[in-house]
Amino acid sequence: GFKTSPYPIILSLENHCSPPFQQKMAQYLKKILHSKGLLWLPPDSSLQPNPTTEPITALPSPEEAKYKVIVKGKVGRFATKNTPE
Repeated sequence: GFKTSPYPIILSLENHCSPPFQQKMAQYLKKILHSKGLLWLPPDSSLQPNPTTEPITALPSPEEAKYKVIVKGKVGRFATKNTPE
């Protein structure tokens, strides 16, 4: 993804999975992207060595996020047996 540009890749997910599957997907993303140093982490992330208590108010600049993947997510309603589609 960074062969033509060093600027960040924004991975935008709309998730319609149940909470257990959402957790599994998050585990996979962390395992794959974080282990390779590709995942941009906000300062308050529990994955940071020294997380801050201040919530993030803005995304990093493109310069600050070079060679990183920013995951942006929206949790949608997931289907259950009792929920009409």
